[in-house]
Amino acid sequence: SASTEEREFLRFRFLVTGASDSAHEVENQIRKGRGTEKLFHLSVCGWGTMSCIPDLVEHDGYKTGIKKPRQFSFLQMLSNLSYSLLNITSTKNNFMREQRRFNAMRQARREIQEMKNAAFTDHVDGSSHYDRILKYLETKLGLGTHTEDGFYYGKHQMFFAAVDFEEEMERTKEAGFDNVDIRICNVMNFYDILSHSRKRKLNNCLIRLCEMQDIEGKKTVDKKCKSFLRDGFRKAQLDVGSDTNPVFMTSREKRINQVARYFIVYGTSYDRCDHAM
Repeated sequence: SASTEEREFLRFRFLVTGASDSAHEVENQIRKGRGTEKLFHLSVCGWGTMSCIPDLVEHDGYKTGIKKPRQFSFLQMLSNLSYSLLNITSTKNNFMREQRRFNAMRQARREIQEMKNAAFTDHVDGSSHYDRILKYLETKLGLGTHTEDGFYYGKHQMFFAAVDFEEEMERTKEAGFDNVDIRICNVMNFYDILSHSRKRKLNNCLIRLCEMQDIEGKKTVDKKCKSFLRDGFRKAQLDVGSDTNPVFMTSREKRINQVARYFIVYGTSYDRCDHAM
């Protein structure tokens, strides 16, 4: 016989947009004229999705503390549409060599641009020389030209823009999510976690210790976990008891910021209710 039991269903909505579409244009496509109310209980930004969004033009003084305006505009869009957000973002501990190289090229571009502007001010005709250098740097920087902390990585030259704990917390709240919690997604790279059981255990122990609310909590870590940590620290030539050891910093925020390769960001709005579609 047919069951009369009420069932709940998870609804998915698929949407194809242009790569250069603004957050406003994407939101209009999602809403399709249905007012300004929130439509979803939860928005999910998968592994590095938000981190892949570049700034396409240069922004000068967009908003105090907002370093990546286009990413921020999409966070605002998700806040307009959803009561909650789950977001996985790439941190400044990820692909650090690439970050240093692109930061250096951005700094060189800024300095060359200043020299070009000074040449015009002094009525010196050297703009073509500066333009050639700027064109070269912008070709190398690509999407990272106007994107703070933006860089390419890997043989397929994928694009990311890194964030730290403070920036991620501030921009998520500023976008409209009042209650924000940031946790560690991973410390080691995913290949090591999936391929080596010992490294996976060490990764999990590090996360347990770093996410404790106060450093006294480290005393509750079991003996087996402590043993893994000590061995891992010695191999990395870190002092287990040192104050400079990132895992033993007194602030949970500092510990997470120091070791996480990816953040798990969860945000909710105070006006959350059960009436979203």
